[in-house]
This record gives sequence, structure tokens and C-alpha cells, in this order.
Amino acid sequence: MIIDAHSHVHDPVEAHLGLLDEAGADRAVLFAPRPHPERARDLASLRREMAVLDEAVGGRAGTVEAYREAWRELDAALAAHPERFVGFLPRLRRSDRGARTGRIRCPRLPGAAGGWQHLRVLGKRGVVLTVVAAAYGLSSMGDQMAILSLTLRLHDQGHSGFAVSALVVAGVLPLVVVGPLAAPLVDRVESGRLVVVVAVLQALVSAGLVFVTGLAGTLVLLVLLGAGLALASPALLLLVPRIVGADGTARGYARLDAFRSAGNVAGPALAGVLIAVSDVRVVLLANTATFVAMAVVLACLGVRREPVAGAGGSWPAQVREGVRVLGGDRLLRTAILALASAIVFTAVLSVARVFFIRDDLGVSGTGYGFLVSAHTVGMLASSTLIAPRVPLEWQPRVLVGAGVLMGASLAVGAAVPVFALALVSFALTGVANSLQGLAIRNLIHARVPEQVRGRAFATSGATLNGANLVGTALGGPATALLGGAGALELAGAGTLLVTLAGSPVLLRHRAGAVAPERSRAPEQGAEPAQE
Repeated sequence: MIIDAHSHVHDPVEAHLGLLDEAGADRAVLFAPRPHPERARDLASLRREMAVLDEAVGGRAGTVEAYREAWRELDAALAAHPERFVGFLPRLRRSDRGARTGRIRCPRLPGAAGGWQHLRVLGKRGVVLTVVAAAYGLSSMGDQMAILSLTLRLHDQGHSGFAVSALVVAGVLPLVVVGPLAAPLVDRVESGRLVVVVAVLQALVSAGLVFVTGLAGTLVLLVLLGAGLALASPALLLLVPRIVGADGTARGYARLDAFRSAGNVAGPALAGVLIAVSDVRVVLLANTATFVAMAVVLACLGVRREPVAGAGGSWPAQVREGVRVLGGDRLLRTAILALASAIVFTAVLSVARVFFIRDDLGVSGTGYGFLVSAHTVGMLASSTLIAPRVPLEWQPRVLVGAGVLMGASLAVGAAVPVFALALVSFALTGVANSLQGLAIRNLIHARVPEQVRGRAFATSGATLNGANLVGTALGGPATALLGGAGALELAGAGTLLVTLAGSPVLLRHRAGAVAPERSRAPEQGAEPAQE
């Protein structure tokens, strides 16, 4: 093994990797420099960087605060490429090493014993990922508990089906509208801190639902919860590479999805039990506790992802950049449009399913429960057993294959109304659903520059959630005209057609053919990498 025994953090780090490869060096001992001459674009900027070096050499930058940004850059480089870099850390940095050494750094509580301040987590990235994913799954479980309990409360208050529909829309609409507009905040603010602050605010809003019982107030609070989710979700995705490293990102996304699916299964069941033994307020307080748990976990772990240089400009320009970076990449543009079009059809399932199961299959309530659960079981199996093992370069093919699987499962299961076949078909739709969502996340991570990635996640999420709203709205008329089985056959055929329409582009390109993230700080106005 050849080791470069004394090197400094480069910006971008990928340029340093290229130099190591060119020199034939396997690893480098990495120091945290304050000056970055490689960032200079002209003589004036070079002088600024060298002035920083002059301060350091001359002993005029002797405070700890002066070096914290350099340490954060070192942390990011070590987290992203642990197989290539070894960090050189001064003694005064010992209290700042929590996220990387496997220590959980909890806020100091008055009267708390010292043992609570630094909890060991075996020093393994997988353990940290599991803890974060479990907190995310717990929060998802709380969301499902809240929706079910609020639906029952509105029903018991005598509200119509329109009120229940408004309840669902109030939770999803902020992801479509607020998400892209507020997304620049995700790229501007340190991601761990953003998730903690948003979770605390969501806990306060959720607590308000305990006391606000009117329809209008409930809808307003749900909109606020949805707005928080529109910020927290992409910020959490940005933390995954910092936890597991760039090579483990697909596994990290799959772990989050697995725990989210588990939470979605457990939420309604637990809410039903709590309502049976207490009332709706207890369920809403439990949801509040899940937000508090998320905030405490992220605060204690200290996992950080600092904003990347280049996420500047006016707010409207930054919002447009999230759209432009996706639209300017032919593979991403095709993948997102194909999946959004497919979702318009597959979302019909959420409305038509009950009519197909009760009217066409004629099964009991127990059978209905098994069939609905089959979809989530398929998602869990896929995100646990299949998705983490799919190589990055296969993701476009996986997207096509999952779309074909989704369409065929819906069409065949509806055309032959047999309970056993329907059970298998619904499980396969869950497998396809998980693979589709994870493929889009992995493609965005691979092809979008890091300084725009938060906006890209928010914009793609808004597009896909918007398609889901449209499909759900169309599910009612489609079911009324065609019946449950007919609506599912239409959903399957439409999903197959739009997937096959996008397949020539998706099958022709490899996910890793272009790596825009290798140029982390493009010049102002530069175009994103395209095919």
C-alpha cells in the first residue's frame, strides 16, 4: 500500500482523489487547512486565500473557532471517502469527533450523570444508520397514527367524506407546493440541525392537534406538519452519505425506506389499539412523542452535513435551479417524468382497491386486511432484501423493470379475480413501488451536484406527490365508470404504456455515465451535465 503521509483537504474532494489515482497512492493522511488556494479563480481570490495562510503561519488565527470550518471540511471528506483518507486530528478536537468515532454527543442536561453525555454505539456506521432509520420509522408510524385518529374524530363529529378528503390533501399538498419553494433552505442550512429544528416545531404543532378539534384549525395544523416534512425529508436524505459514506448510499436509502414501511404498517394498528383503550388525544400525544424522539436522536448523534459552496444566489434563482438541474439531465428528466406518469395510473389503486376486494373478490374484512397488508410487506421485502444489492449502474433498468412489474401485477391481478393471485399481485406492487422510489433517489444522488441535491430531492418529491394526488382524484371517476377490477386493469395498462414509452432512454444510459458531482462548485450560470 502506498500512503501519502501529509496531504490537505481539497475542494472539490473528487479532484484530490483524481490526483491520488494519478500518483498511484492508495490512501492519504489528511490535514484540515484553512486556506484553499485551489478555489481561486483570479489573482484577487488567490491573494485572499494566501492571506488566510499568512494569518495561520504568523500565529494570528489562534482561536478554536477559526478552525471549526476546516474541521467540518475534514469531517465531510473522511465521511465521504473513509477508504481513501485517514484524518490527522489535534488534541483539542477530541470533543468534536463524535459523529465519526461512534460516540453519541447528547446535549448536557442539568443534573445528568456524565455517562449519559457520551453513549457508545460500537463505532459502526451501520449502527448509526439503523438508529437514524428507526427514528425515521417511528416518526412515520406517528404520522399514520395521527391520520387515522383524526379521520375517526372527524367521522364521529359528523363531517362528510369531503372533510376526510381535505384531511388527506392537507397533509400531502405542502410536499407539492411548499417543498420546492422552501427547498433552498435545505441546501443552505446544516442538514442535521435543520432536521432537529423542524422536528421540534412539528412536535409543537402536533401537540396543538390535541387541543384543536375544529375542522379548519385541524387542516391548518396538518398543512404546517406537511410543510415540516417537505423540509425534513430531503435534509434526512442528504445526511445518509455522511453516515455511511458515498459507497453505502444505496444501502442507506433502502434502510430508511424499510423502517418507513414498517412504521406505516405498525401505525394504524397501534392507533386502533390506543383508541380502543383510551381516546384520540392519547394517539396524538404519541405522535408528538415521535417527533421529540427524532429531534433527540439527531441531536445526540451529531451527524452533520454542512452546506456546500455554490448554493448561493437569489431565492427564486435557487428554486429554479432545483428544476433546471433535473430538467437538464436527459436521464433524470425521463426517469422522473416516466415515473410520475406511471404514478398517475397506479394511484388509482388506493381508491379502486376496496371495490375490487369487496365486490369482485367478495372477501371478508379479514381478507381485505391481508390484501392491503400484502402491498406493504412487498415494500418491506424489497427495501430489505433486494434494493440494497442493486448496483448503481443498474438503476435505470430497475426503474423500467419495476414499472413493468407494477403494470403487469395490477392488470393480471384484476383480470383474474382470485384471492391467492390478488395476494401475490398486491405484494408485487409493493416490491415495484419500493424499487421505483429508491431508484429515483439513487439516480439523483449519483447525477446531481451536491450543492443542489437538496433542491433536486424536494423538486422530484413534489412532482411524484403531485402525480399521486392527481391519480387519487381520478380514481373515483375511474372506479365509478369501470368498477374496481376495470379501474385496476386501466391502471395496469396505463402504467405499462408510460413505462415502455420511457424505456428507450432509460435502457440506453447507465446511471454513472455522467457524474456531475465531480464538479462540486460550478461557475455561476454553468449548465448541469447532460447526456
